[in-house]
Amino acid sequence: MMGTYKAHTDIPITQAKAKELGKWLGQYRIRLSGLSVWQITEEGKRIRDDAMADTIKSTAGSAASATVTSGPAAPLLGPLVALLSPAALLAMAAAIPALIAAQNKLRKEAGPQVRGHTIVATEIEFGLADVSAKRRKWSEYLLSIYAALHKWTLAGLQYPEQAAIGAAYAARTGGYPPPWSTAGRSSRPSRRTSGGALRALRDLW
Repeated sequence: MMGTYKAHTDIPITQAKAKELGKWLGQYRIRLSGLSVWQITEEGKRIRDDAMADTIKSTAGSAASATVTSGPAAPLLGPLVALLSPAALLAMAAAIPALIAAQNKLRKEAGPQVRGHTIVATEIEFGLADVSAKRRKWSEYLLSIYAALHKWTLAGLQYPEQAAIGAAYAARTGGYPPPWSTAGRSSRPSRRTSGGALRALRDLW
């Protein structure tokens, strides 16, 4: 797949960590494509973990849905929203968790069994969906911060310089830029804020 990224961690991710990652992706509206999770055994065997991938995707969707009807996300719903009553919209939203849970159950039953193996590492492969060049650069910057804070290696960057910039931000702050999606604000840093770091962020746009 063109533009494929690979994140590697020597600390195997758990369901809790997968949910944490999914929530983080949703907060920053980073949309992944072709997501797959591979658990690496002590023998070097790669086992595809569809259940873990489903956890990341479903949690990312849940985090993003909180702002789906506000700001620039509203047009994505199209004319469907205008045709549905509030009660119908609530019923549709209420049905989504059950559908996701049913899908995850099927994937867990049908997918390869990770139990019984000693897992020593995890690899996550993915692409970025619906991104402009500037948005890709910004997303790679954020992903580099996440990788640095969690001691992951991240391969496949189309803007390799973002790895060093993101790592420097992580080392300096120990955290992430404020997630604009939950605050309902513009994703661009304020032009009233001074400082080289924020000027660099603005340049990503």
